[in-house]
Amino acid sequence: MTRTTPFRNCLAAVGLLLACTAAPLGHAMDVDLDVDGKPEEACLNTEKTMRMLMNIWANNATETYASAKPELEQELAKHGERGTKILDVFHTIIPRMEANEFLPPNVISRYEGHQKLRAATHEACMKALRV
Repeated sequence: MTRTTPFRNCLAAVGLLLACTAAPLGHAMDVDLDVDGKPEEACLNTEKTMRMLMNIWANNATETYASAKPELEQELAKHGERGTKILDVFHTIIPRMEANEFLPPNVISRYEGHQKLRAATHEACMKALRV
């Protein structure tokens, strides 16, 4: 019987993450905005998508990232006025993400960065959908 070391667990997790980010996006960019008019749910889904984009960005999956942004815009265009408002949120947050505002050394850890990204995305999203 082989013992699993923390190092092996870490390698397996990194391998899984790389496999996920290298996979074709397909439905990965599907931001679910059709949530019975509930802005909180739409914003939660927007946060999840933004965090996924940050993972792609932070792991230097440049080809995946380059295809993710246009795919995101195409998906949001299918959601009419609400999609346009959410697209403005992405256009506000993405430059901050690309400036590494939510990644170390600008934050203590990636966890903290994800929390700050979620908070910034949520605030911008709620403002956009409450107008």
